[in-house]
Amino acid sequence: AMLSARELYPRSYEITASIARLYRFLGQNSQAESELKSLTQESKPLEAKRVGYGGLANYYSYIGKYRDALQSIDKRMEVSWSAKDTALAAQDYVGKAWLLIDGWKDISNGWKEAEKSFPFRDKIKSQNYWGNISLLYVYHGDYAAADTVFKNVRWWQQALQSIGYSLRK
Repeated sequence: AMLSARELYPRSYEITASIARLYRFLGQNSQAESELKSLTQESKPLEAKRVGYGGLANYYSYIGKYRDALQSIDKRMEVSWSAKDTALAAQDYVGKAWLLIDGWKDISNGWKEAEKSFPFRDKIKSQNYWGNISLLYVYHGDYAAADTVFKNVRWWQQALQSIGYSLRK
């Protein structure tokens, strides 16, 4: 069904990323990697490359290849900057921060990557970005800043309300 969807919507690159995730879950890692790499070919448009490199970063981190994951997120950032999309590039800094923290337990350099996104924060509307920033503030030890950001992230609030409701039952 997903292969048919890709045929119907060839410019919906997320379909290919979903196919790659399915292959990964099935343990067919070479097929997963191949699907994602197909999006990063020189002839592909910038959005395809961005999806492909982002998928590769996730894929490599999932299988424990953090150096490859970091290279992929760096390439994704290059694509974002070449498209002059500062908001997406800034979000990629946060993605790189998490790879450094999760993969190498390097909170210091992870924080430095996150800080690179700060000059562009006024352009970022993504709730995911802000949720990640609030968690990075916690890792950095700045709980007041984390709390300030945290209060403005709707999905965090919804999750906490849901947890609170479950605990009251």
